[in-house]
Amino acid sequence: MNTPVLDRPLLTNLARAAAYGGLALVDPNRVRGLARGAYWTALAGASAAEVVATPDTDPRDTAPWAVAAGSLVVASIGLWERTDAWMIRALRDAGARRPRLWMAGLTVAGVAVLAVVERRLERWSDGTDDEFLLDDDLRGVGDVPADVHGIVSALLDAVDGYDADRLRAQLATARSGSIGDPQALGFEVAADAPAALLHDFVWPVVATFERAGRSHEVVLEVSEGRLWRLSQFVDDEDLDPETVDWSWPSADQLSVTPGSRTWE
Repeated sequence: MNTPVLDRPLLTNLARAAAYGGLALVDPNRVRGLARGAYWTALAGASAAEVVATPDTDPRDTAPWAVAAGSLVVASIGLWERTDAWMIRALRDAGARRPRLWMAGLTVAGVAVLAVVERRLERWSDGTDDEFLLDDDLRGVGDVPADVHGIVSALLDAVDGYDADRLRAQLATARSGSIGDPQALGFEVAADAPAALLHDFVWPVVATFERAGRSHEVVLEVSEGRLWRLSQFVDDEDLDPETVDWSWPSADQLSVTPGSRTWE
């Protein structure tokens, strides 16, 4: 089975939300003995794990910072306990009947907001949040051109699994538009369309065609479980993209093979 290039923030953030939400259910001012040690060890460990799990970093490089993060939690136990007590009082004064549950809910919501911010910053840092636009930022949105529809269908039909059926259902009613790059086309998928369970990945198919003595590769990307972008690449870093014909071929001009990308 071919494995797609995956970005799995959903599972990571679910684990974060569960961990911090669970800890928020515990009153740090009431735990005693071994339970107190276990509580603060878990919180310090969660903070250290956040540092170690920083994307695109070597865990060996982040280890000292992880130790520092865990140590900071332990050093601020008194402040943490006072802050927790103040927040519980504030929630109770605001009319919350179960302030501890409210605290856990707010914690989970905070993790979700932080995840969205982190994702935006990550896309912005690698240049995919401004030039490469999503859904309602597409320009010149209209019906998916017949040649593009044929290409995407050929790619989806080349492998089994990966929720291809859901993506085909999306393609049936999808629209497309410019994302400001002549080498790519973006898709707009209805909000109620069935989403693929895999979050972000490159469709695991190699699709190439020849034009003007150059080999082009066509890549289909899925974002947030929905068809996102169809792009072309030429394996020549010194090539001036303005000199290339980026028009889409017909599906029968493609050489389609299950597998991962040829060029990265």
